[in-house]
Amino acid sequence: MKINKIIERANNILNTDNNRTVVFEFLEKYIKCEIICKQIIKKYLDLIGEEYEEETIPCSLNDIKKAISFYEINFNNPKLLTRLWSKTDKRGEKAVRVLRNKIVHELQESSLMEVIERKEELHNDMDLFITTILDSEINIF
Repeated sequence: MKINKIIERANNILNTDNNRTVVFEFLEKYIKCEIICKQIIKKYLDLIGEEYEEETIPCSLNDIKKAISFYEINFNNPKLLTRLWSKTDKRGEKAVRVLRNKIVHELQESSLMEVIERKEELHNDMDLFITTILDSEINIF
């Protein structure tokens, strides 16, 4: 598909109702989750003495689970980390990270629509992640 068509279709979605705000709020909240996540992993790697490069902190679902488990953080929702950080790319069930990547790197129409349609569910998951980490005993900042 030509770039003009991609942009045109994205603009049609974003210019409808308050969709631009919905997508922006999703991306903003995702960034907060990612910053928190990277700080936890960084602190974890420092504590276990594993070297890493600042620009390429490993941030796979497995890395995240190890760091979260190390700090004994419980989200009272065993699938939360998977819903946020997995590589699930099934329509209607894309992980938050996948949606962000598809929007930021491809301006993918279906991902824009999924963020709009699943707004409440996605925000609830990200809010739970953020508040649980910030309310925990660990000092990540």
